[in-house]
Amino acid sequence: TDVDDGEHVVLVKGDLNADEPVLVRAHAEFLPGDVFRMAERNTAALLHEAMKAIAKEGRGVVLYLRREGRGAEIVQPSGTRRPAGRRARTPSTDPTTQERDFREYGIGAQILRDIGVRKIRLLSNFPRNLVSLPGYGLEILECVPLTLRTPKPPRRAAAARRVRLHAR
Repeated sequence: TDVDDGEHVVLVKGDLNADEPVLVRAHAEFLPGDVFRMAERNTAALLHEAMKAIAKEGRGVVLYLRREGRGAEIVQPSGTRRPAGRRARTPSTDPTTQERDFREYGIGAQILRDIGVRKIRLLSNFPRNLVSLPGYGLEILECVPLTLRTPKPPRRAAAARRVRLHAR
């Protein structure tokens, strides 16, 4: 993007036709969850489920938006534990958050338009009301939920082996 010299990734499966709705996963980079499968926020699971849904459909788009200055969430100063189930977030009233989010949506919309997407079946568990999308010639027709399978807990013996391996 020329806006902030950022680089984003778009994965396309199959042929895109502007007249036909296409599955789209817009995914904002979150290093701890995307790569390291952070227990509090395993975003890799969402990304992989989206790719499976697109593969099953035979066509679709994963838009992976890089986020400047992200990744520091891995390291927290000691003694700053968040309550279970709560994520650290910049308040939505923070003007820099609103500006960054707006810029990310705009860049994502431009990328989708550039690759020929017009009608979107959004892969997300959180329906979005993005009033600016029609200005880019994009329309969300449907929100398709991503179903995550909960992994089976490890057997006791396997868990004990992992602890011993890490303790060496």
